[in-house]
Amino acid sequence: MVGVDALGKPYYARCPHLHSERTTGGCGIYETRPLQCAKYRCAWHLGLLGPRMDRRPLECGVLFQFEQDHGRWRLSAYETRPGALLTDKTQFLIQFILTSKKTRHLSLLPAVHLVPYGADVPVQFPIDANTFDYHAPPRGIPTRPFGQMKLWDGGMRELLMPRRRSNDA
Repeated sequence: MVGVDALGKPYYARCPHLHSERTTGGCGIYETRPLQCAKYRCAWHLGLLGPRMDRRPLECGVLFQFEQDHGRWRLSAYETRPGALLTDKTQFLIQFILTSKKTRHLSLLPAVHLVPYGADVPVQFPIDANTFDYHAPPRGIPTRPFGQMKLWDGGMRELLMPRRRSNDA
């Protein structure tokens, strides 16, 4: 779901190195994957959602991650399944993360970003034009207030699939 500048992969694009035809599966370059991929940890992987398996991103339908913004941290929630973002369970998990003893030391921005499945999130890095047929949206994060959170209010698209290479056939 997240963008990977080391691979030129935009948000909501399937990684071209996954073995599976689904959105999950083994990494085809695991041993040589970029450091950004090796270091990445979502909130579930960091243990911020507890050990329950139903809170994993593909199970609960939302990937939670912390992002730096001008020296502070923002919690962002990215839908992995359409319709999961505004459920009571997601709202509970957001509060669970924000009130955790594990996050109290962070300098958090007050608004959580809610990003629906397929949001055309702008990136600050070049997209690999050989892999993705992608046209970047305007810069900036278009959001609108949603209670004490900010809901995505920009362009939407389907999951972006990598181009098939001639040697992939």
